This record gives sequence, structure tokens and C-alpha cells, in this order.
Amino acid sequence: MTRSIFAFSLPGLRLLLLACLLHVPVLHAEAAGTTTDTAQGDSEHLAAPTPRPAAIANDPALAPLMPEIARKLGAKVDDLSAHLMPGGQLIEVFWLDGGRMVYLDRDVRFILVGSLFDAENKHNLTKLRSAELNRIPFDSLPLDKVIKVVKGNGATRFAVFEDPDCPFCRAMESRLDQLDDYTAYILLFPLKELHPGAEAAAKAIWCAEDPSAAWQSYMHTQQLPVARDCETPIVALRDLARRHHIEGTPTLVMPDGEIVEGMPDLATLKAKAAATPQQ
Repeated sequence: MTRSIFAFSLPGLRLLLLACLLHVPVLHAEAAGTTTDTAQGDSEHLAAPTPRPAAIANDPALAPLMPEIARKLGAKVDDLSAHLMPGGQLIEVFWLDGGRMVYLDRDVRFILVGSLFDAENKHNLTKLRSAELNRIPFDSLPLDKVIKVVKGNGATRFAVFEDPDCPFCRAMESRLDQLDDYTAYILLFPLKELHPGAEAAAKAIWCAEDPSAAWQSYMHTQQLPVARDCETPIVALRDLARRHHIEGTPTLVMPDGEIVEGMPDLATLKAKAAATPQQ
């Protein structure tokens, strides 16, 4: 997986700086926000996303500790969601303005920045919990701002944030040639910091007479249609991606709202696409 030099998130940096200033011991598991499971596929990454609010209630049992937790993290109580982990020794804190997870001990003295693993079953608890909290209701996606690609009966359904000049996106499109029946909703997300010409290519594709055909042609042959001028959804889709902490391409959104970084194998894609849609 390729990441830009900006992959270390702003919330993670903020936590480390606060720890230094407040002399709070920090237990490093991995760099905040940089842990990913590359078995799901490859993708390219951009800078840390724009903050997004989240409606997640705090654990009532932690109410007396919330002022101290907020003080140690340099945040407001309303900016955090805190829950006791199984066993009652660790507090999971979801940083709402950055979508990241940190952990504290019950005395609110130590801060664990990074991924927490269950040693018994080898599960990445941070990744699983973050995926749960960051789901996108599929029906909330702006399908009037997508390029719709249908093959066969269109049964396998998913949305995907893509950059037309991302090599991993092109590899994904080639892999999709092996899938018989699918509907892909392409959300144009050019990473202009990595690919300076991607936004112009995305505009040319969107403004083409047949955007779906233009997209497939460019991803397979790198041939752009004749340039035309029109309004595009690129800025709106970039804002959407950052609100949901989507930093790289390709990133898929499945019918149940799960966000999948990179391109999964076709069997996994079919299984995830068969998930019950989230309303």
C-alpha cells in the first residue's frame, strides 16, 4: 500500500504534542492513523481528512471521568466518545473531530496511540471498531453525482472512490473485467497532490457525452475524450470523502455501509456486495 508523506494524521500529531507538553506517558503501538490491512488490496493515500461530527453516546459509567479525559487530550467533552473495553481496564476514546481511536487506562494517566489487538483471536480491535463507527449509509450517497458502470445484470452493487490516474484504480478496473455482473458507482476523487493531471482527466471524463464509456476507455487505454466544459461534482465528492475520513483510492463503499480500502479479491467483493443495505 502506498501512502503519502501526510499519512500521519493531525489528531495523532496533536495527541503526541499534548502528551509532551503535559508530560503524559504515551504507549506507542503504531503511528496513529497509519495501520492498515494490505491484504484487502492496494491504494494511494492523501492528507488527513477534514473533521467530521459523529453522534456517538458516551458510556454513562465514564461520565465522572470525562472532564479529566478531555483535559488530558486537550479536547472538549462534546468532542469525544468514550467506552469501557471488555474487562474494564481500558477506556476506548473516539476522537470525533478526526475519526481516530485512542485508549486510556482507568486512572487517565497513560495514553495508547495506535491499534489494539486481541491476542487470543488476533483481531485488530481498533480497525473493527473504527469500521463500525465510520460506516456510510449506502442510500445517503449522491448517486446523481456518480458515473454508473453496469455489466451484465448488475447484481453485484458497490460504490468506489477513484482517481483516474491512480495505478491501483487501474489495476482494480482490470480485475473487475473478470466479474460478470456488477453495478459500480464511480465517485471521482482525483488526488491532485499525487497526480497533478488527475483533476483535468476527471473533468474530461465527467463532461464526455458518455461518461461511463469515457471512464472505462481511459482506465484501460489512457485515452481521454475530447475536452468539453461543464460543471462537475469533483469538489462535492472530495468534501464527501473527507467527511467520511476517506483518504485514498480506490476506496469502496458496500451496500451495508462498510468502507473497504483497496481492492478486495473478487470472492470477497461478491460476499460484501451481498450484504444487507444499511438505511
